[in-house]
Amino acid sequence: MEFPLKTEDLVNFLYLLYRSVREAIQFILENTLLKAIPTVAAKYAEAITLLTMITAVLLILELVSSAKKALAILVALSWVLLTVSIVIALYMS
Repeated sequence: MEFPLKTEDLVNFLYLLYRSVREAIQFILENTLLKAIPTVAAKYAEAITLLTMITAVLLILELVSSAKKALAILVALSWVLLTVSIVIALYMS
């Protein structure tokens, strides 16, 4: 069975997303902060977009890492509670 998405499709989608975000940031910069010098907006938009994407990846990794830690605590607590329940059941009978 072949996966319907190819690697190049995923890369094209990510590039389209990156380019769209960059164009949106450039538009915002040209019309707000850099209204007096809109030619500089493209350079700063590229840097802001790159930093935004890196920050997004970092946040996703942090969320996954936090979720792993929370799940590990939950599993450890569950094993402890199970062990305590078995011990109590053995002493009660």
